Amino acid sequence: MKKTSIFIGVMVIIILLVYSYRLDENEAADIAVQSVIDTKLTDLSRECILVLTEQKNYKQIIFELREKHDATCGGNPDVAPRIASVVVNLYTHSINHL
Repeated sequence: MKKTSIFIGVMVIIILLVYSYRLDENEAADIAVQSVIDTKLTDLSRECILVLTEQKNYKQIIFELREKHDATCGGNPDVAPRIASVVVNLYTHSINHL
């Protein structure tokens, strides 16, 4: 009985530690960019993706990801086509594409 209680206590502590790590805005932006690259929503390199913060609160941030057009990435610098909007949960680190 005592071993079971210790095991359950350790598991609760591990779960609390995992879910208590809150991403900061830069970490969340990196996750959003990597998600559109991994899901092949774009074939642009990381450097050619512009990240705009649309909304944020204590729990999540909504990013709008756009194509960056400049001398390095090419394209018309007067436009920035939308790639996706991505919601990142700061506690669970989950993502949703809108």
